[in-house]
Amino acid sequence: MADCNVSGDKDIGSLFSLISNRGDYDVTMDGIHENFLKLSYHDPMLHKTVKCLDVLGVSDYLTQYVYRTQHMSLQAYQPPIAITISRIVAQVEKPNIEWPKALQRCRTMLLEKKDTLKTWQNRMPPLISRHLSVESFVGDIASPFLHILSPLNLRPVALNLMSEREKNELVQLVDTMVAYSVTYKNTKFEPQERANGSIVPMDIPSLSFDPPINDIISFKVLPNFFILFFHSSLFSHCT
Repeated sequence: MADCNVSGDKDIGSLFSLISNRGDYDVTMDGIHENFLKLSYHDPMLHKTVKCLDVLGVSDYLTQYVYRTQHMSLQAYQPPIAITISRIVAQVEKPNIEWPKALQRCRTMLLEKKDTLKTWQNRMPPLISRHLSVESFVGDIASPFLHILSPLNLRPVALNLMSEREKNELVQLVDTMVAYSVTYKNTKFEPQERANGSIVPMDIPSLSFDPPINDIISFKVLPNFFILFFHSSLFSHCT
């Protein structure tokens, strides 16, 4: 028993030195987050998995606090967090792990979306664009704005079949799109969208917003294919 404890202490000490000397804690913790669920460990009640996720949450909070306060010395607490996860899900076999890619993917996507929003903002009239920032749009405006651009009470029928109320709402919708420099562009439905939205006829024009606001924020209860189907149907009847 004593030999086991000594061996375990040595393993912890070597692992602590390895992580501390590496120093790049973001990569280490991102790698753990992306790879630990691929490991083979016995956890029928998911207790180990939940504990690992809780520990990763502590690491995430610590990282946010360090970056916010610039108290970099607190990063010294990251190795014990990684060691805790190792003690929970470690396995004898050499694991098949991959270099963490999610953070880089997220950063690239964030820059692309910011550039798209900046380009769109430059196309707006100054009266509107000077009161609108990328951060405020994403945090406060994108959700209700997408709801305004996708009114579900408008029927996708020909103009002569619309009521006066529907015609007025359509005029307001067009005015809003013109004011905010939003238009449509031809696109193709993704395979999963066609599979999920089997009601979409093949001969309906496939349109999407330009800029792609529906890519910035989307809802499970209102899939993109439904929004695009509505506008495509309306467009086909009005032209």
